[in-house]
Amino acid sequence: MKKIYLLLVALLPLASWAQCPTDLVINDQATLDNFVTNNPGCVNLPGNLVIEGADIVDIGALSTLTSVGGSITVRNNALLTTLTGLGNIVSAGSSVKIYSNPLLENLDGLQSLTAVTGSLVIDTNAVLKNVAGIRNVVSVADSLVIAMSDSLKSIGDLTIASVGSVVEIYNNPALESLAGLESLTAVPGDLIVDGNLILQDLAGIANISSVGGSLIIGTTDSLRSMTDLGIVTVGNALRIGYNNQLASLAGLENITQINGDLEITNNLVIKSLTGLEGLVSVEGNAYVDFNDSLVNLQGLNQLTSIGGELFLEYDLMLESLSGLEQLASIGSHLTIADTDSLTDLSALANLSSVGGGFYLFGNLVLKSLDGMQNVPSFGNEMVITFNPSLESLDGLDGLTSIGDLGAQIVFNFSLKNLDGLSSLNAIDGDLMILYNFALSSISGLGNLQSLGTGGALVVVANDSLPDLQGLAGLTTVYQLFVEMNPSLKSLSGLDNLISITDSLSISYNDSLANLDGLAALQSIGGGLLMTEDSLLTSLAGLSSLNSIGGTITIVDNAVLETCATTKFCYILKTKAFEDVLIENNLGNCGTREMVDLACIQLPVTLISFSVKKEGRTARLEWSTSEETNSDYFEIQRSNNSGKSWVAVGKTAAAGESAVVKAYSFIHSNPLNGINLYRLKMVDQASGGNAGAFALSSIQSVRFDEIPVLEIYPNPVAASLIVRPVNGIIREVALYNAAGKCVVVRSLNTVSSRQPATIDTSHLPGGLYVAKVAYADGAVHTGRFVKK
Repeated sequence: MKKIYLLLVALLPLASWAQCPTDLVINDQATLDNFVTNNPGCVNLPGNLVIEGADIVDIGALSTLTSVGGSITVRNNALLTTLTGLGNIVSAGSSVKIYSNPLLENLDGLQSLTAVTGSLVIDTNAVLKNVAGIRNVVSVADSLVIAMSDSLKSIGDLTIASVGSVVEIYNNPALESLAGLESLTAVPGDLIVDGNLILQDLAGIANISSVGGSLIIGTTDSLRSMTDLGIVTVGNALRIGYNNQLASLAGLENITQINGDLEITNNLVIKSLTGLEGLVSVEGNAYVDFNDSLVNLQGLNQLTSIGGELFLEYDLMLESLSGLEQLASIGSHLTIADTDSLTDLSALANLSSVGGGFYLFGNLVLKSLDGMQNVPSFGNEMVITFNPSLESLDGLDGLTSIGDLGAQIVFNFSLKNLDGLSSLNAIDGDLMILYNFALSSISGLGNLQSLGTGGALVVVANDSLPDLQGLAGLTTVYQLFVEMNPSLKSLSGLDNLISITDSLSISYNDSLANLDGLAALQSIGGGLLMTEDSLLTSLAGLSSLNSIGGTITIVDNAVLETCATTKFCYILKTKAFEDVLIENNLGNCGTREMVDLACIQLPVTLISFSVKKEGRTARLEWSTSEETNSDYFEIQRSNNSGKSWVAVGKTAAAGESAVVKAYSFIHSNPLNGINLYRLKMVDQASGGNAGAFALSSIQSVRFDEIPVLEIYPNPVAASLIVRPVNGIIREVALYNAAGKCVVVRSLNTVSSRQPATIDTSHLPGGLYVAKVAYADGAVHTGRFVKK
């Protein structure tokens, strides 16, 4: 009998569980009202309890429950005002989460709980006024979260003495203090106090000495001081930000090391970093930015190393970096940007290592880089841009190398020279020098020996730069762009450059008269572009150039007249017609055909040949020193394309002569624009065969006053009209600014005396050239702008 009694006693708990479901999920009031009926004797729920329903107003039917084996979750109950009904639950096996209950005014009903085995989350309960209902909870095994409760003014009823993970008190706009957390001495995870707009002090967490994760205090309008804090260790990041009235960081003095990031941002009235005097190292990144009143960095006086990046930006009143005098190493980037008052970098004199890039931009009154002289390299790149008062790079005297993203020196309007880079010998990337309008010398780069394998050399829009002296150490670059330097007279400084792996562009340099600085250049792997170099007269400076791998574009160089150099002639022989665009230059540079013809060596018996304007006629004069079996000279003319030639006259030759003979010819009908002339020197026929002949060099003369065509409207929107003044149009071709043909229209030569209308509606906006071919072989061009 005794054994039977003991067995019954042992089975009683099982009997009580047997009346309950494993998990109880209640989604409406009807389910709640029928709970006791449907679950008779259910006292100890073995699994989770979830209460979530749009019409739930009363959970009193759950008063029979005394324990929950899993978690308790009360969420998204639009009408629920009280938790009465849970008042007999003394334990939960996991988390307790009360969130998104917009009418819940208090937590009464949870007063029997003394410990939470998981997390305790009170979140997004808009009218919750206090937390008295959880006043008996003394320990939380995981996280404590009290958040986004618009009416919560106090958490003073709390008696929690320990938590197992994070403590998050955030976005409670009416919360005035952290009273209630005084029993906490340690937080194993993050401690986050953020978005509590009228929080006035941190006295409630004054007893916390260690934070295992990150310490975040931010987004307050009323917090003026952190002096209540006694935190000694922070396991991860320290973030103090968006505290509009916080005047000081005092209270953080005992922290010596930050294992994550340090972030001091958007604290509007803080003037220094006093309070961080104990800090020796930051293992992560250090961000000090958007602190409108920050004048200096005093408070970081013991800081010796930053494992990641040091980022100083938009501290508009920052006058000095004083406070960083002990800083010796930065593991990643150093960024100093967008300061209105910073005048120097002298406090960085002890800095000897920057593992990443150096970014200096938008510092309005910074004049010098003194303080950086002990940094030998930037592991990533150097970007110095938009520093309008920076006159020199003095202070970078110790810099010897820059990493694979190269160097950019751009938009420094007062920068006069690069003498501060006198020790720099290697850049493992690009070197870009752009829009430094006062820059008159780059000779400070005299020790530079190499750019990276894919490193481009870009010298663009430096208005005062006369030459490229300082680049003599470079023998090869990936690309070379020398453009829009209006005072550049010479390319001297590139005298030792032997090869360009990819492209070369020499363009829009208004004062450049020659290419002599490229005399050593032997190969260009990509294309060659030369356009609108207004004073350039000859390609003779490319005297060693043997090959150009890509396309050749030489256009719109107003006085360029000599292209038929020995080297260039050799290169042209290797180029297909479509790979070369030469036009709108003078002399034998007028077109590719003109260059080709000029490259042909004529018999030495022709000792001179010239053409000049004489009124509205062209006068040709030539002379020979010797003639043998000569019959006649055929005078041929072409327009400025040189693609087709027509005979315009004929003059008898001397036949046999061993003395200088002079000839002349008047062409009375030249075309408007450039007229090209050559001589076909024909021998006497023999044995029924036509006489052999040779062609002279090409000479040109320009007539500007003879109208040949009209192009309108200009600018044009949808339809371009081309009207011939004299002649029959055979074809109209439109070319874009890159020299690519985008429209070709062939016309009926019977009716093409009428204006031709060309559809331009599909063309993108920009500058175009219309090339008009006449039936007689003449070609004329006109420019227009597409809207």
